[in-house]
Amino acid sequence: MIKNDHKVSLDICIIAKNEEDNLRKTLPYSLAGADNVIVVDTGSTDSTKKVADDLGAKVFDFEWIGDFAAARNFALKQSKAQWIMRLDADEHMPAEDSDRLRRFLDITQCSLINLPVLECFYGQSDPKNIWFRQSVFRNLEGVHFERAVNERIVFPDGINVEECGLNDVRVIHWSLGLPDEKLKYKNISRLKLLEDAVKNNPGDPFYVYLLAQRHMRFLKPPDMTKAEANFTHLIDMIDSGDQKWKYLKHAGYAERGHLFLSKQEYDLAEMDANAALDMDDSFIEPYIILATIYLVRKDNDNALTILKKACSLKKKQHPVIGENEFFWNVVRNSFYASCLFEAKRYEEALVYYQLVIDAGYNVEKTKSTVATIKSALRQKDH
Repeated sequence: MIKNDHKVSLDICIIAKNEEDNLRKTLPYSLAGADNVIVVDTGSTDSTKKVADDLGAKVFDFEWIGDFAAARNFALKQSKAQWIMRLDADEHMPAEDSDRLRRFLDITQCSLINLPVLECFYGQSDPKNIWFRQSVFRNLEGVHFERAVNERIVFPDGINVEECGLNDVRVIHWSLGLPDEKLKYKNISRLKLLEDAVKNNPGDPFYVYLLAQRHMRFLKPPDMTKAEANFTHLIDMIDSGDQKWKYLKHAGYAERGHLFLSKQEYDLAEMDANAALDMDDSFIEPYIILATIYLVRKDNDNALTILKKACSLKKKQHPVIGENEFFWNVVRNSFYASCLFEAKRYEEALVYYQLVIDAGYNVEKTKSTVATIKSALRQKDH
């Protein structure tokens, strides 16, 4: 039976371990929006399976073998729906978004759909970062997941895959503000998986990138030495003319540039930012690195030049890093406004300060700055 008289069926597949608290909150959304929710438990010691079963999910056991793709492929085998959506236990889709997705599935010719994933603090829906993921796909024979970590959807050879994106269908991911113990366990287990993946796949630079990111962005405290070593290894692995891994190398330069920036090694950070811009100048990350360096050096002229270009860019998701909403909506505009103010270009500064206010960041302080500028301009006119 297809829920709510939709033309095509949709199952949501979730793999979970010790996720009773998350599932109590997120599973009702999935159950309301899909024909079935399949929960594959990979060895919970809490009441994850009971919670999922009591709420109405179809629950299956899978012995964990250190491979997320294997667990997701097991979940796929339990579904007979025409469409599959992959979610994690700490993710859900609001009801209005589910309705939009179901209506789209009834009419689309696409086979693979990218959805924005909103990275939020636990229990909230205000995103701190947004990136797109291949989230929904036709349940065709031979479709499967690959990669033990950060798994990806693969269609069999011979199938013409039409891919599309839906900007107005959101996946809420409660990835931020986790309790210390849960965060520590997640980081340690994921670090071990990535170390094994790098060892077992020595020619795959993507695992090296993920390991570097884990050391820099997720471990508490971060291990910058290992992060730098892995970013350097990644960059060295990829030939400059290799189009397959072009954006992975670009991400390596940008991420290592931020690492050098955090260590106040400004000359090295500047070199990496420029290397990234030489590869592709349409992403925001290298501009923020260079602008920060120029501001530290009190080089307002160069800061103005680089930020003018940064503020002219059309917002664009990096294929590897994702889309950093804070950089796009706040940092570039705030930096540029400050530089314009320093250059006494007050009317222009007001435009960019207003963009910062519109983004909802540091509103009261920015409003105070705007009021001061407007007052000064009125006095000048008189």
